[in-house]
Amino acid sequence: MVGLDRNNLNNSIIADGNHDEEEIEAKNYRQERFQEFSTDSAKISVYFRNLQEKLIEKINQYSVIVGCVAWLTNEDVLKALATREKVSIIIQKEDFLRPDTGDWSSKKQKRLYGNLPPGPSKSGEYWGDLLQSLNISSTWDSEPIRWAGNFNTEKSPAFPRMHNKFLVFCEFELVERLIPINDDEADLEKELKIVPKAVWTGSFNITKNGTMSLENSVYIVDTKISKAYYDEWQYIFALSESIPNKHWKKYWTPEEFRIGT
Repeated sequence: MVGLDRNNLNNSIIADGNHDEEEIEAKNYRQERFQEFSTDSAKISVYFRNLQEKLIEKINQYSVIVGCVAWLTNEDVLKALATREKVSIIIQKEDFLRPDTGDWSSKKQKRLYGNLPPGPSKSGEYWGDLLQSLNISSTWDSEPIRWAGNFNTEKSPAFPRMHNKFLVFCEFELVERLIPINDDEADLEKELKIVPKAVWTGSFNITKNGTMSLENSVYIVDTKISKAYYDEWQYIFALSESIPNKHWKKYWTPEEFRIGT
């Protein structure tokens, strides 16, 4: 027998045998609630419960957070992101204003996005070869939240989406690079580089509703794996667009970046 908690699936119970309504009401039977199976091995941790708390704990450990997620409406997570130095997260274009559980509103979501620190800029830190090659003008800045994907204007039951769910945790590192002076000479110059350190991924949508659903997350501390996710974020960033400020509704926006001058 299964007792499904429709408000929070994590509180559902599994009971042995068949029981009448009085026994169920009195909880007069052996029951099993979802256990905490979260564990870690080497540099990989898996989580099944309290995902919001685990994610915020990781966010607070790093200076720079980038990534791609389908939906980003969780107020507590957004408040944690607002305390970081740099944030750049790409969300899906279609249905990005899908209502969340609780006191969600598009006005509130827009305000929370507006409290986030800025994303990459052409003249700022070194974010990677691809981002350095992107141009709108000789200098450009970017918003912390951008979108990518299509609009399902025909409301097809199956439609391609930017449906990733990953965040990459990064740090600033001061590195030296060769700056050409002329054909025969070069000089060393120090610059701040964004270096990926760890990644968070899994089924968990970063929403309030996601905290009440049966989800999983994987946290990986590995430079090579983190770099792979970071590079994927760079490519999706290159395809991303600013969310139109004047209406915050589902309208088409033109592609923004080009590669090269």
